[in-house]
Amino acid sequence: MAQCTFTPTISPSSPMLCPNETGTLSTQAYDSYQWYKGGSIITGATNQTLPIDQYNDAGYNFTVSATLDGCTEMSASVLVDGYMFLFPYVINGGDDPISTGPSGEPIFCQGDTFSLTLGTGYDQNIVWTNNGVPIPNETSPTLIITTTGSYSVSAAPTECPNYIQ
Repeated sequence: MAQCTFTPTISPSSPMLCPNETGTLSTQAYDSYQWYKGGSIITGATNQTLPIDQYNDAGYNFTVSATLDGCTEMSASVLVDGYMFLFPYVINGGDDPISTGPSGEPIFCQGDTFSLTLGTGYDQNIVWTNNGVPIPNETSPTLIITTTGSYSVSAAPTECPNYIQ
């Protein structure tokens, strides 16, 4: 068996997928292809490109064999990796409440200061809500509370700005 004059490579060489994200592996133009996942043939994966997704493919090594002019070579493996994140959390700050209401809600005096700060890591697409309604122009990691309500926040991590939690 002769050594081929080419060596297929997979691009991107270090794919990192956000949760629920898809991507594509590809190689150079050859006569034919066969893709492998974890060393096993992927049935029907005989194109120049291979669609991948974070849920099914993160943590697996992929290779492709390519044939050109009757000679077949295998690429080096590429690990498809994926981000994982802890859930966002909120830290409260400011004055201590003077008591607790019947449903466990904190009670403050008029003029007291209370703040909610979104924990580290979630700093993109921040939306604070009061009673389920978005608070206009409140997109920073810290919210100063000035009225009663039930406050929540949604945001995404820097690495995956579309992964809103």
